[in-house]
Amino acid sequence: MGEYQQAGELHQQNLTDRERVLGPDHPDTLSSRNNLANAQARLAEAGRRRWWQRGRRSRST
Repeated sequence: MGEYQQAGELHQQNLTDRERVLGPDHPDTLSSRNNLANAQARLAEAGRRRWWQRGRRSRST
């Protein structure tokens, strides 16, 4: 999960910079916002997967 978390932080930094330089409604800023949302979704999915795997292991023992 560390890579997804790091990617999310980089996307957040990129979005902050683009909002400052280009403005909130610029197409590149909107693209950065979408990239951040995708990274956060991947991080959440990885967390759910880990939770599910942990639960399955504890139920099988």
